[in-house]
Amino acid sequence: MNKKPNLIDVHPIRSKEQIENMKWVLKRHYSERDYILSLIGIHTGFSVSDLLQIQTEP
Repeated sequence: MNKKPNLIDVHPIRSKEQIENMKWVLKRHYSERDYILSLIGIHTGFSVSDLLQIQTEP
């Protein structure tokens, strides 16, 4: 029996107010890592999967 994956209807955030609210919530309630990754994503347009592959050199 083949199960279809759950599809989520996703739309871009178009309002600067929504972006500012999201940044505020991330900064206060989530880790600094999550906040910084979201800022990079907002300013570059990278997808979440691309952002999660970023690594630093030792």
